[in-house]
Amino acid sequence: MSQILQSLSLDSVVVEAIPLSGGDIHDVYLVANESSRYVVKVNTSEMPADVFRLESDGLNALKVVGELRVPEVIGVMSEEELSALVLEYLPSERGDILNFGQQLARHHKVAQANFGWHVDNYIGRLPQVNTPTVSWEDFWAEHRIGPLVRALRDAASFTSSEVRVFDELIHRTAVLVPEESPSLLHGDLWSGNVLPTASSYAVIDPAVYAGHREMDLAMMKLFGGFSTAAFDAYNDEYPLENQWEERMGFHQIYPLLVHARLFGGLYIHQSIEMARRYL
Repeated sequence: MSQILQSLSLDSVVVEAIPLSGGDIHDVYLVANESSRYVVKVNTSEMPADVFRLESDGLNALKVVGELRVPEVIGVMSEEELSALVLEYLPSERGDILNFGQQLARHHKVAQANFGWHVDNYIGRLPQVNTPTVSWEDFWAEHRIGPLVRALRDAASFTSSEVRVFDELIHRTAVLVPEESPSLLHGDLWSGNVLPTASSYAVIDPAVYAGHREMDLAMMKLFGGFSTAAFDAYNDEYPLENQWEERMGFHQIYPLLVHARLFGGLYIHQSIEMARRYL
């Protein structure tokens, strides 16, 4: 930890280093020197060396919009056998879920130029291709669903008939999903990536890209952890198109395929069944 702080020209006299929970890919610590406290993420896995640079890019992009609470990036350190991301430490407090719903809605109101992002990044351990694309249905097919389905087919997780289910689904995207301007998405907005802080919630561990805003809401619903009040507050601030709740399963197909690729098992069957629901 001293080496990491010193590389960023911070006081390197470490008073305390406490492991934090939630680091599925990286080790995460609360680190205190004599003047400040930081959250330090250390890349000890086989993730590529650019993972923290790309994460910091996403955090900074979310922060620039100016609506969501986002920890400040103190710095990124990368050396031959060690890389780390140092973030502002935000003390845990009660939070305000209504405020978070409103902030997310205002964040999504800020339209982006295209679907995609200026650089590829990661969703969990998987590369996430973000080639800028004019239409959501093309982006969703070419850079979200298609590559994962092909990878699962090549791994013998999907049969040819199951691949055809996703092919049919792709052709229905424009019919099922209302046309909207692209919003800058957090991209992995489950409850573990939202932390209660003073007056609201802060977001961490993004997988950013510009996409259909319902993708963030669908991720919030996939694993639970958000009250109905959060969605009501969002909808009051930036009303969703009719039948948005019925479309949540459609938008959950991408994260389900990500989990199928990473973990297999039940997620393979869930993604297929979810796709069949929308044919």
